[in-house]
Amino acid sequence: MIRRPPRSTLSSSSAASDVYKRQVDTSITMGCGSSSEVGSADQKSRGGLDFSPKKKNGDFNAIWAELRVKLPRTKSSEDAAARKTLFNQFDPNGNGYLSLAEIDKGAREILTLDRLTDDLAPILMRAYTKSKSAGKRHGNKNDNVDYVERAEFRLLMVYIYDFFEMWIAFDEIDTSDDRRVTPVEFKKAIPTIEKWGVKIDDADAAFKEIDTNGGGYILFAEFCDWAFNKHLDADGQANVE
Repeated sequence: MIRRPPRSTLSSSSAASDVYKRQVDTSITMGCGSSSEVGSADQKSRGGLDFSPKKKNGDFNAIWAELRVKLPRTKSSEDAAARKTLFNQFDPNGNGYLSLAEIDKGAREILTLDRLTDDLAPILMRAYTKSKSAGKRHGNKNDNVDYVERAEFRLLMVYIYDFFEMWIAFDEIDTSDDRRVTPVEFKKAIPTIEKWGVKIDDADAAFKEIDTNGGGYILFAEFCDWAFNKHLDADGQANVE
């Protein structure tokens, strides 16, 4: 049986999520065409923007290693036990539902994922949305579409990792660090993209395929859609489903 939380806790966490979404929607945009392609409020307060993942020792290997430890994604008994504990930590109301604001708070304060990137909000937003969608496809019939439930929490861990991977790949291609990829940047990155397992025979055709809004640039959202469909593998590890 699906346990519905008290209305009071749903209302408070929903209000917090609405505030979070508005902060994302109204933050500084950097040549991006969607509300999720934006900087976070704390970046505005620092007076500068640095959207790059934080490399350690000149590469991303340390980031991959840290994410694998912090995000219990697999179906093993060890990861299942870790997820149970982690979900309870993310769920201060104890109602069995996580709002987007609670996910953001847990990712920063418990998992400290903001140590690995200065722009965590788009990663969490996309992971949250995709885990909800996938949860419904896997048989979760609950109509509380604004919340991640315990049954969807493993998918949230999977997609936070996956979107970190996409963000790092996108940043490698976006050499100008303006959060959009030009045709020139894309063509220069083809050898790297092919190392990630995606063969590109016609650069112009591939760019047009990714640039779905025809804006002449590839945005993060467009890149993610394409990269997921192509099974791009930037971390060199088998994907966790």
